[in-house]
Amino acid sequence: MSDPTAPMPATSSPASPPSAPASPSSPVPPPIPWFALVAVLLGAFISTLNGRLSTFGLADIRGAVHAGFDEGAWITTSQTVAQMLVCPFALWVGANYGPKPVLRYAALAFALINLITPFYTDLHAFLALRFLGGVASGFFIPLTIGFILTNTPPRVWAYGIAMYALNLELSLNISASIEGWFIDHLSWRWIFWQNVPLGLAMALCLRFSGPAPPPKHMPSDLFGMVTAGIGFSLIYAALDQGNRVDWLNSGLICGLLVSGFIVLVAFVVHDARTPNPLINLKVAFAKPLPSMFVLISFLRLTILSTAFLVPQYLQVVRGFRSLEVGQTLLWLAVPQLIVCPLAGLLLRRFDPRMIASVGFLLISLSCYLIAHTLTPLWGSDQFLVSAVLQAVGQSFALSGTIFYGIQHIRPQDALTLGTMIQIARLMGGEVGQAF
Repeated sequence: MSDPTAPMPATSSPASPPSAPASPSSPVPPPIPWFALVAVLLGAFISTLNGRLSTFGLADIRGAVHAGFDEGAWITTSQTVAQMLVCPFALWVGANYGPKPVLRYAALAFALINLITPFYTDLHAFLALRFLGGVASGFFIPLTIGFILTNTPPRVWAYGIAMYALNLELSLNISASIEGWFIDHLSWRWIFWQNVPLGLAMALCLRFSGPAPPPKHMPSDLFGMVTAGIGFSLIYAALDQGNRVDWLNSGLICGLLVSGFIVLVAFVVHDARTPNPLINLKVAFAKPLPSMFVLISFLRLTILSTAFLVPQYLQVVRGFRSLEVGQTLLWLAVPQLIVCPLAGLLLRRFDPRMIASVGFLLISLSCYLIAHTLTPLWGSDQFLVSAVLQAVGQSFALSGTIFYGIQHIRPQDALTLGTMIQIARLMGGEVGQAF
């Protein structure tokens, strides 16, 4: 077995059959499954976009389902808690049956759930459907990294990771424009109905992407799946609801945190004593993955400077509507269409740590410019320079960090990596927003 810490090759070179004569020509590289690659990257886009649209349109959704502020706060929490809960199960199903069939059924279920959700204005039924939608979309992001590494040739991994970063950042920063246009020209229902064609497109791409690999029938780790999913979900719910109920002064938050930590301790003890654990903590805590997870969590915190603080400032201080806020955030989304292929090209030619470092420096410069010059008179135009710097920095930092982690794992550990990235992404954003 090759050293798992050695960098993965930049090009593929399949071995020739033993009986084949030596040929001076280079071997034909394996084809790229474009339909399937577009589908899984579309899943990452859908998952983030759906959560952001619900957040921006929360006031309109609360009014439609006749929910007050406290009850309506669980509308977004129910979906993301479900994504966290299903994350370990998605890892096991993806490892057994392959990402393609699992993602196809999840995309169809997600489209159906979002089609019927606006017709249920009873709060309890609405929350149940939001939870089910979170369960379906919870398969999207954890299986994306695994699919890129196990179903595409190594020569396109850098571009796949750059597109993965593009999808996450693009969906974060176009949400305000889309939600504002829906509210102004259509209705709040389109916050959910826009997921129907996207989910169907994802399922169709997967349907025509070639045959799925045969099932592997890996042993299940039911205790590990349940404890990991429940533990992280309880802690996430506590972080998401903490501001509303005054943190440790609330028995609800204390109960969620204590029970979440107890369940996670049980998961860690079980994982250490199990020969074939579902989430291999030896892989997750092997260098350099722990520092990579910290960087991804920290990056999610810094992204909130634009995804959360800038919209809050423009809406509260300047009184902008969502559509007007979206015009500012578009300056983060549009440059990434150019930065994405550039990041993939640079990742193939330079150390990804250098690319990530340049990204973090650009993010720091962007935040420094705003922090030392912001006045109550700022509008969309004044955020232009810092937004462009942030756009380039976010793409470089996220793609460089993830690609460096990929270079130090074995392909069979890709699903574990994808699950840990999902946990770091959700937890990092939630800790940052609570802070």
